[in-house]
Amino acid sequence: MKKLLPFIFFLLGICCPFVLLAQANQPYQTTEHDVIFKRINGIHLKMLVYEPVMKEKKDLPAIVFFHGGGWNVGSYKLFQYHARYLASRGMVVFSPQYRIGTMVAGTTVDQCLMDGKSAMRYIKANAEIYSIDPNKIISAGASAGGLLAGGIAIIDEFNESTDDISVSPIPHAVVLYYPAILIDRENLNEAYKQRFNGLEENLSCYHHVKASLPPFLILSGDADTQTTIDDMRLFNKKMQELKNDCKLVEYPNQGHAFMTLDRSVKYFIATIKDTEEFLTKHIKFKAPPWIEDYVISLGYKIEADLTKEAH
Repeated sequence: MKKLLPFIFFLLGICCPFVLLAQANQPYQTTEHDVIFKRINGIHLKMLVYEPVMKEKKDLPAIVFFHGGGWNVGSYKLFQYHARYLASRGMVVFSPQYRIGTMVAGTTVDQCLMDGKSAMRYIKANAEIYSIDPNKIISAGASAGGLLAGGIAIIDEFNESTDDISVSPIPHAVVLYYPAILIDRENLNEAYKQRFNGLEENLSCYHHVKASLPPFLILSGDADTQTTIDDMRLFNKKMQELKNDCKLVEYPNQGHAFMTLDRSVKYFIATIKDTEEFLTKHIKFKAPPWIEDYVISLGYKIEADLTKEAH
């Protein structure tokens, strides 16, 4: 046995670093809970919070997802699969409610934006509680939620009177999925006109573009008839003309909401990868990417062709 000890120690010396490395590279387990972040007119608005399970948590990056639904319907659970995945990579993820028509009759889009800003201010004000870096918070949203995520970064108006306006809601960067980025009253039906209440241009991100904005990533299908690729291209052009960092990724032959997991595994993965590529430039992940294995762990089959199409 004594003769074997040096050999055993030699093996441990070789193997242990690799074991530790393998453990360090594993994605984190996650927890989730909800919290009330705003009370207004008898309504309690909640947000889901997804956190990585870590021994030492400090100055973590965060992302805030705003769901779509035409400012009338929708659930703050819409981005649950995105949230759990990004939390497993070491981010803290928030998914807030905001007032919508089915929650409060007559809700207008300006109220939705106020709620979005309130959510961001709550998160920044409580950054220490959630072990996050208040300067590394990303806003993200899809469709109607894209107006909120982008509007928080661009539109100075529409702040709740009860908010602490000394806390800036402006995010570190913005990720938008087929967002309502350019609002034109002539193209709205009567229901949308009522929701905008004559404030279409005031609530249009395109009309508020200025210099020195946070970096933007926009992911959109070029066959979208609800939030058109022409709107995305106009916004992207205006951003770049003013020297802002803005990237538009176009997905050929894809319509609205093309990247939800229940609709397309392929495009869920593709848009996650494009999101990760963008985020890596602005935050530091704590664990490596594992999106294919994550999707398999959810019970989905990986499609054979996962090559990125021309954007």
